[in-house]
Amino acid sequence: MKIHFLLQILLPCIVLSGCQWFSKKRCCDKSHASSELQVPIKEVSATNETLLSFNGEPVITKKDFEEHLDTIISVNPQIREIIHSVPAIRCNVFSGMVSRELLKKWAETQNLKNNSDFKKDFKTAVALLEYEIIRKYFQEDLQSSLEVSDADINEYYQTYKTKIPDFLISPGGVKAVGVVFDNGISQAGFAQACSYKKADLQTYAQRENLPVVDFGMVTPYSVALDKTLRTSLLEDNIKPGSIVLVKTEDKKFWVCRVTAREEPKYCSLEIVKDAIRKTLLSEKIKIVYGQKLEALKTVYGAQENTSYFEKISEKKEQESLQQDAKEAV
Repeated sequence: MKIHFLLQILLPCIVLSGCQWFSKKRCCDKSHASSELQVPIKEVSATNETLLSFNGEPVITKKDFEEHLDTIISVNPQIREIIHSVPAIRCNVFSGMVSRELLKKWAETQNLKNNSDFKKDFKTAVALLEYEIIRKYFQEDLQSSLEVSDADINEYYQTYKTKIPDFLISPGGVKAVGVVFDNGISQAGFAQACSYKKADLQTYAQRENLPVVDFGMVTPYSVALDKTLRTSLLEDNIKPGSIVLVKTEDKKFWVCRVTAREEPKYCSLEIVKDAIRKTLLSEKIKIVYGQKLEALKTVYGAQENTSYFEKISEKKEQESLQQDAKEAV
């Protein structure tokens, strides 16, 4: 897990609290400031104006705010344009920073850092964060030694092109029409008559005053169509002009004619090449990650006391047998 992932968890707590992005009432408007006597704010510099102060002491400056925005953008580059084009979002970000500073100030007044439970929670959180940061650099070190060849990418593309939905542009399918009957005898008779007279299904059906159903484009995703009918029409050996006889799940007998067929369309290899490379690299890292850790055990002379866990398992098993014996009496 990258450190960016951790920041993505933490940043929304800061970014999304506070005022609404598109509220007509601007939360940063000075006209809504408290009417109480204000303590003069100590300016930090002429170019770095104070945005938040406690009792006249600067807490958040313009520089702090801009650096915080840069951090958010570095974690989520895709929101750069949104932040710069929608000024109200800056207000929302600032409100989140104010909330953070208020809580920090509250913790300070409560002497929270000397609380034993707080220390325990803080230590646990730091340990987890340290682990994730170390793991990030460990994975990056592994990644620097791995390569994904064009041959690997092409093989993956050819193998999974038809199996990964994101690769699909158009599912393809067939255009078809059909006539429905209540029994197989009428179905077979109509199909035989079409074939014998070499008449188009629609033309012959109109001649016999039979309604023709136009199915339109039938694809693997045509869920409104009977499953058996859909499957039969989409079989690979069905060509345009083919007559297909189907008995559906609702015990209806169809004579269908396929009028056209469209093959599925997929993204070209060039379009998905980078995505495939990242996928294969990630898979390689997962494999090498475990192998590298096992190798480090030898490098650092690691010795695992597995007997400790074996004894626990044996004890639990004995206790279970004793309990079964008691219940059997």
